[in-house]
Amino acid sequence: MLIQSVKEREKFKPEQDFHYLWYVGVKTANQGQGKDSKLIQKIMQEPDGKALHLQTSNPRNFPLYERLGFNFDGDYSQPGYAVKIYTYSKN
Repeated sequence: MLIQSVKEREKFKPEQDFHYLWYVGVKTANQGQGKDSKLIQKIMQEPDGKALHLQTSNPRNFPLYERLGFNFDGDYSQPGYAVKIYTYSKN
């Protein structure tokens, strides 16, 4: 699904309270060691019950979020790259 406008992107926000993961990163020297998975899993274990919502344009991250149980909600294009939207909810 291709999303063209901010208004259209708004419909992909979770209905319940959520945390928006603005930027999650691991230094280049530490990539490929599972640290990114561990960091995100730690965030996923937070006890407040809120969903996690994020957007990523790095194709290397797509399989990571899907493997960790995030749901793919849609995507949209920006000049020169595509962005995918994901949500994770314990419920």
